[in-house]
Amino acid sequence: MLRGRVADPAPHTYRCVTTNLSAENRYLQRPNGKLNGSDPKPQSAAEISLPGHGQDSAHVTGMTSATPQDILTSEIPDLCVFDLETTGIDVFDARIVTAYLGRVNRQNQITGSYSWLVNPGIEIPEGAAAVHGISTEVAVRDGRDPAESVNEILTVIRRSISTGRPIVAYNAAYDLSLLNAEARRYGLDPIDDWGVVIDPLIIDKKVDKYRRGKRTLEVTAAHYGITLEGAHDSMYDAIATGAVTWQVLGTMIGHRDFGDYRLSELHALQAEWAREQQESFQAYKRSNGEPDFTVDFGWPERDPRTPSTEEKVVSAAA
Repeated sequence: MLRGRVADPAPHTYRCVTTNLSAENRYLQRPNGKLNGSDPKPQSAAEISLPGHGQDSAHVTGMTSATPQDILTSEIPDLCVFDLETTGIDVFDARIVTAYLGRVNRQNQITGSYSWLVNPGIEIPEGAAAVHGISTEVAVRDGRDPAESVNEILTVIRRSISTGRPIVAYNAAYDLSLLNAEARRYGLDPIDDWGVVIDPLIIDKKVDKYRRGKRTLEVTAAHYGITLEGAHDSMYDAIATGAVTWQVLGTMIGHRDFGDYRLSELHALQAEWAREQQESFQAYKRSNGEPDFTVDFGWPERDPRTPSTEEKVVSAAA
């Protein structure tokens, strides 16, 4: 359950919302090969979409379909929130266990969603299972084929990108890098153009640089008045990420040193900010007893040739 103040389109105007989502039909684990019990298993991006995602006209979503990357941040009607729970912290070795992708509007209403429970094909370490609650036994019994699941996740995300919706993930470089690593593992085409990505972790650390304390999703949500119940569940984490993102964007727009950027500009700025933050983290580690410590500066995706030193929430955010 998610409770809190969620930013409306007007800055500094808040609405109290409560989101209750049943777990009854959360995971796509249909034995008849159907999605949501009716849609055929997708073979291409044209064959699967979140409810409404197949309708690209502006009157459906409020998005200007001709030039979506040129709209202002304040004009974004909704977000495509994404989260993974996995077998580990290394983006190139870990496997997906659960995934959630949903469309969230400015009132934090979920207007479309997909969830996956995946059999990763390897043992889920006890430490990882303790975090997200999915054991190897549960994943083997109830999870779906990993290659099929990854293909579906890629297809839904590609459809969302094609509509111009920002892809939103907390510590996006972890989730996006891991998803593409899974794609390569199963001989699928990785996503090479993510469109516009919004990472509230990167933005929050930039606009509120000197705030003390950790920057995990749960802590950051609490800072913005949002209570996250069910942390480390891909669905609840994604929904909370959406709520945090609206708040962070409102703070950025109202900040005298930042502003209401066009989406293409915001995407480019986040790449700069992410590099600054990683450089700072690397310098900190090297000056504190780890002279050879190296991080990957890639954003929104890590370089697959570089061994990962990333955690689910990067240590720089802790």
